[in-house]
Amino acid sequence: MEHELLKELEVSGTPHPLCLQWTGEVTREEKESVRLSVRISGRGKSHAIHELVAVHTVKELTLPAQSLNVAQLTAQYTHLRDLPFEPYANAVPRILIGIDNCRITRALKSVDGRCNEPVASKTRLGWVVYGPCSVARVKPNFTGSSIQKCSCSFAPDELLNGAVKQYFNLESIGIDKSVRPLRSKDDERALTILERETKFDGQRYETGLLWRYDCVNLPCNKAMALKRYACLKQKMLKDPILADAVKEKIKEYMAKGYIRRLSNEEMSRKHANDWYLPIFPVTNPNKPGKIRMVFDAAAKVNGVSLNSLLLAGPDLLAGLLAVLLKFREFRVGVVGDIREMFHCVGIKKEDQRSEMILWGESNRGDPDVNVVTVMTFRAACSPTSAQFVKNRNAERYRKDFPRAVDCINEEHYVDDMLANVETEEGIRAR
Repeated sequence: MEHELLKELEVSGTPHPLCLQWTGEVTREEKESVRLSVRISGRGKSHAIHELVAVHTVKELTLPAQSLNVAQLTAQYTHLRDLPFEPYANAVPRILIGIDNCRITRALKSVDGRCNEPVASKTRLGWVVYGPCSVARVKPNFTGSSIQKCSCSFAPDELLNGAVKQYFNLESIGIDKSVRPLRSKDDERALTILERETKFDGQRYETGLLWRYDCVNLPCNKAMALKRYACLKQKMLKDPILADAVKEKIKEYMAKGYIRRLSNEEMSRKHANDWYLPIFPVTNPNKPGKIRMVFDAAAKVNGVSLNSLLLAGPDLLAGLLAVLLKFREFRVGVVGDIREMFHCVGIKKEDQRSEMILWGESNRGDPDVNVVTVMTFRAACSPTSAQFVKNRNAERYRKDFPRAVDCINEEHYVDDMLANVETEEGIRAR
């Protein structure tokens, strides 16, 4: 639906930026799009009212003006006479009804004539006419656009060719060094943000969230976060051991500077990217007594989550199979890992407002509002950002420690190191 129509109807929706794609690989970003539900009916009091859910607005549909001259049409085609068509002139469509609401536009009854003559169909919104028409002054009353691409539209030969290519690609993993991969538009944007925002302050690196759009306006989700916080507190009351572990972990994060409480002045300011992350603990049966705090960036409000507005970014990981094959090259294996890899990278202050959490030691009163100052494990962009920072930091030492840089770039899978040497003495030599 066109955004101007939204204003004319005096209705509102939830901000939900879109990137549309249709035939010819044509794409368009709709950064100001909103999502809402609207009610629609055909003309006249006899038509029922139908609800359209998940309607998205666009700046303009840019569809051509359309006209329907009923008198000319029925004079030319006798089978269309006595049907209740509504004439219109130079009407510009401002809403498109897609197949997710096909029940509304499904033909309940059809009237057709001879071959190459228009067909009339009765839908829940009224009668429509479409098809070839020899009346010169009558414009077609339908314009269609395809905004989806389905793999089943490829010819069998193309599918077979793709399958063979994939087979040979698998055969050469870890053997043939592939050329630089082509990046998607989203991946290029993510890398541009990383190059621009990643900085070293002398002690640690700092970067920004990989926002999908330049302008982000998040809905208020504090009520949802408060509800999740109450559930966490209730769970802690029932399990004192878990409660102690959670409190200890939060204290540890605050002592290390991973979490900081917002001041009253900071709380009084509102930002378009304000977002609360619900938190919850997870345990590992193989590591009794240890917990990991999860910052739930996938939690949704009105269909929007923090992750839905973040780019995952390109895959910067070294290939797992290549890492494993190299690990079998020599006799002695050397393993290690990067401690708290994600928490080693800070998030710039402007983006910390999108990582607010609720926490209070007491079970009474309102919890304090804190922000997470580092990358979080569940954020969609964290894996790519962490790999980018890891590799950039390693390149600072290439001149003095080239072997170490190669190990960091090529012999790590996420935060785990798998290196090897021929003898134990070779560990220091390499």
